[in-house]
Amino acid sequence: MRIREQTGVTILAIKRNDKTTLNPPSDFKVNDGDEFLAFGALRDLQKVERMLLRTN
Repeated sequence: MRIREQTGVTILAIKRNDKTTLNPPSDFKVNDGDEFLAFGALRDLQKVERMLLRTN
């Protein structure tokens, strides 16, 4: 996903189980249960949430 290009949101980290990936690459595969630390305007963060819910 190219989240930053599509929404302006920056994904700072993704936590999966006990492992945290800082500054994940744009080709990082998102799994159910992943937790995100993101930076952006509320409306843009809501866009990301909708995008992620569609892909899983």
